[in-house]
Amino acid sequence: MGNVAIAFIESSMALNDFLQSKYAARLESKRIATLIPRYISCLNRSDSTITTLNLNNLGVDCNVVKKLAIPLTANMNLCVEELYLEHNKIGPEGATCIARIISKDACLKIVSLSHNFIGSMGAMALASAIESNSTLERLNLSHCGIDNAGVLKLAASLKRNSSLKYLNLEGNPISSEGIYALFNSVYDTSNGIASLWDCNHTIRTFHNGMTSLYSPSFPDTHANRLLCRKMSDILAYCNCRQTSRKTAASRKILRYFYNDPDLYMHTLENTHDHLVPCLMSWLGNRGNVGVVYDVVRAMPHFLELRKSTEEVDNTSKLDQSERKRKLGDSADSLDEACAIEECDERITKICKEC
Repeated sequence: MGNVAIAFIESSMALNDFLQSKYAARLESKRIATLIPRYISCLNRSDSTITTLNLNNLGVDCNVVKKLAIPLTANMNLCVEELYLEHNKIGPEGATCIARIISKDACLKIVSLSHNFIGSMGAMALASAIESNSTLERLNLSHCGIDNAGVLKLAASLKRNSSLKYLNLEGNPISSEGIYALFNSVYDTSNGIASLWDCNHTIRTFHNGMTSLYSPSFPDTHANRLLCRKMSDILAYCNCRQTSRKTAASRKILRYFYNDPDLYMHTLENTHDHLVPCLMSWLGNRGNVGVVYDVVRAMPHFLELRKSTEEVDNTSKLDQSERKRKLGDSADSLDEACAIEECDERITKICKEC
């Protein structure tokens, strides 16, 4: 009789737990059913107090994303800075809608699409969007089914973006080709100094910040480990916090110089014709680390103003008013030209002293 009572009590408890779980699931379903329309309604009313949209684990699909995109792309009064859509049912089409939001929204700083199978097509749409975006700082695309095709497009777009700091690509089927493309986006030596200057100088990590980049399609070989280590070093040393574009580029150029001095000199000769004699003499006579760093630190400035430098060479025999007319009556351009001349004279003077 005692065993029967115990069994009855246990079955009653199990039934009670089951009913409670069903009730909780019903409440959650009701909350989900009302939460999304409530968010959309607030956005349509131009509620500027909404700065974060957290729709994680709510079964959001392409249709919901389309409804979100209408106010976010059309209403300039909204100020949504964070958009979380993790663990939902967003596919490539939904990612395209989100890309449209990113390209037109001037407030978004964080977008998280983790665990949505957007694939490479969705990644390509997002890559095109970040090229024209100047506010987005974090983009989470971990476990989104993105292969090399999507990563190659993302890597190319990073060179045209100067705001994104964190791009999480954990758990995607990326092979060595994709990893190398990411490395190339932050440290491209294909055209020497010029290509290094055109790299991305803001990205700090391609993973969650806790571990090295993991991909199920990336074999754990010695060469791949070296590639990941080198990429981590570049991101940590050059694209670090509170570093300007010029400083990051200078650090990469300096690193490149020490890795292959002969190639560096060859590139330098082809890049700065009128400055090469002075710089080569300087490096030859005083080639210590401090001098090398001073020269390399100035390289981004020379690259940035190369066009102005060429105009100064072509108009060096003209008077100031004629030069100003040649430069398009722009006071700023004239100031840049004068700054370059002063820099050239300073370098020449130092070289003669050496």
